[in-house]
Amino acid sequence: MNRIEEIMKIEGFKTLTPIQKAVVERKDKNRDLIGISTTGSGKSHAFFMPIFERIDPDLDQVQAVISVPTRELAWQLYERSKKFPLILAFVRP
Repeated sequence: MNRIEEIMKIEGFKTLTPIQKAVVERKDKNRDLIGISTTGSGKSHAFFMPIFERIDPDLDQVQAVISVPTRELAWQLYERSKKFPLILAFVRP
């Protein structure tokens, strides 16, 4: 099971939402991506999943930085992201 599938299992997702599918399909292209979708459509998971997929647990260095426009969104994403390392056991929040 890859990390994206594991995150889907953790979150109880049966299928990816359209925004998640679009982002995951482009994750290996090493290109910038702007995704626009409505509230509640799974945008947060759309960028979390490819980030966690690419993290190398053997590298003891910063491998991802997420910047968001508001404190509220930062807190929401922080709280959500803490759940994944605890279960996947490969990164520190």
